[in-house]
Amino acid sequence: KSIDDIKLLTGVSKGTITTALRKHYFLEYILSLDCWTEVEKQNLVNYASLHRVGVDRILRIFTTDGSKDLKLTYDDHYKPVSEIQDFGKIVEHVVRRVLSILPEKSQISTRTTFSEIRDDVKEWLPVTPTTAQVTEGKSTTSTKPVTGSPQIADVQSKQTGGVEPTQAAVAAKPKSSRPTEFYLENLAYNITPTTEEDKALIIICEEVKKISKGGAYRQYPLASSYLTRALIEHACKRYLKINDNAAYGRLCSPSRDSSLTQVLQHFCNKPALFPENNYHRLFVGLFPNGKGIKDIMDLNIHHPHLSMPTGSLLEGWVSAGLKNLLEYLLK
Repeated sequence: KSIDDIKLLTGVSKGTITTALRKHYFLEYILSLDCWTEVEKQNLVNYASLHRVGVDRILRIFTTDGSKDLKLTYDDHYKPVSEIQDFGKIVEHVVRRVLSILPEKSQISTRTTFSEIRDDVKEWLPVTPTTAQVTEGKSTTSTKPVTGSPQIADVQSKQTGGVEPTQAAVAAKPKSSRPTEFYLENLAYNITPTTEEDKALIIICEEVKKISKGGAYRQYPLASSYLTRALIEHACKRYLKINDNAAYGRLCSPSRDSSLTQVLQHFCNKPALFPENNYHRLFVGLFPNGKGIKDIMDLNIHHPHLSMPTGSLLEGWVSAGLKNLLEYLLK
């Protein structure tokens, strides 16, 4: 379909469509870099995880005060293009900072600008010749810019060796990453098993951890989705019973099956349930009006032919804050 076709079919503006395409291809470019370890690709540097972190957070570095220095543009197919040979290394640095897998550097937030990290990536930026160098004919920059996609430029940089081979090898070496954590395998909870409900919840927690261990959830994403939904339901009910017993009696009557949607809606509509306001915002982000990822889980159960879960989908839930929220509810 052309952009005009998509606009006609969806009612979405051309600007919104082209912006989405540019973000999509920028994420694909990130994934095309050969600097990521297998562990990183399995856990953090994959399309679902990056999409949920928010590509705007990454692109901000390239579109604010960094747009002139980094020379990021897009071709006719909405794919990223830069004249900088080492553009890929700059992108890698930014992504690692956003994902907090560059331990020695601070995390890049939505307010970080290029000028704040310029010194960290200056070795990969083109050298700007001084007036004296130009006058004396000693400019260190090439008179022929590298064009084409950033991926091609990065490959050319490796072939031509802009630095000594030993230095290039060090620059291309992936940075050390934090220990691998698969889905919910390290889920922490603090439950004293005084009731049968508590004992059952502990069993659910342990089974979720087991199916997460070593990435097994990727082999059994459907079962993992079912278990995760059960964990969310019973963690919310327990938290409600402890913190709002009147609402628990109304919404979770033992004489009938309770509605998870109604329980989630109650949480969304009552910020006072969360002494720490950020957790209420996280809850509403994951379950807006009692829906959100809960609706996806319901589709997995009732209509798997319409919505079959994947390992990447489950990883996306964790990237969006599900593990942090569950641990808050379970403690």
